[in-house]
Parts: sequence; structure tokens; C-alpha cells
Amino acid sequence: MRLKTMQAASRLIQACNGTPLFSHVQTLAGLQIWLKNQLPRPLNEHCQVVNLRDGTLILGASSPVWATRLRYLAPQLGIQMGQKTSGKPLKVKIKVLAPTLPPGARANQRASISTATGKLLEQIAADIRHPDLSTALVRVAAHARKI
Repeated sequence: MRLKTMQAASRLIQACNGTPLFSHVQTLAGLQIWLKNQLPRPLNEHCQVVNLRDGTLILGASSPVWATRLRYLAPQLGIQMGQKTSGKPLKVKIKVLAPTLPPGARANQRASISTATGKLLEQIAADIRHPDLSTALVRVAAHARKI
């Protein structure tokens, strides 16, 4: 990150300090650390605090499998987290989070087809009597690559 960008980010953080949004973010960060320490090892790597709103703690899991495992612990986590925040048990909702790409990964990678598949599509297009379908198959076959 360039120095000017870092300085601008630092000024923005300082300007936000003390606002309700900033304090909410700090609360969520603290709850995230607490959650990581409370969950068993493989589960804590796949779960995170999403939000805390109106007495409801929203937790996210990286897949349906981890969400199911987290649901078994939800009542206990709601009681413990409630003692940590408001003093009364929290309702816990579990959400499955959309997958995230690692840094530098491309989101829209095109699928490729082999040369053999392209030839097969051309043969099928030649035998099909429906002109629009035949044209579409020829267009797809033109994208064949050597693999």
C-alpha cells in the first residue's frame, strides 16, 4: 500500500473513532476473538461473527457442514455471549457464507473445451436439422482449445 493511501486510511480511522459504527465494529472484533477461543480447533477456522443486532448474534460458517456443527453449539454460545455483552442470553442465528476467493484469484474464469469436444460439437451441428441450434453449436465448437 502506498504511503498516501495509508495516511488517508489512518486519518479516516481517527475521524471515525468514537462513532457508534466504529464502536460496533470494535465490539464485533472482540466477539470474533472470543468466538475463536471458544470453538474447537477445526470449527473455529470456518466460523465468524457476522453481526450482533437486537439481541441476536449472527454467526457465519464457510459451508453447510460447518454451519450444522455450529448449530449444535449455538444455545451454549448464546448464553455465554449474552453474559459477555448484555447479561441476558442471546438468540443465535447461523448463516452459510458465500465462498470468497483468495487474493489474486480471478472470479470469472471461462470454461474451456478440448479440441476433441469441439470436433464432436461440429459433427452434431452438421446432423441437426434445427438451424438455430446448429449455429449455436458451431459457435461453441469454435472456442475449442488444445488441452
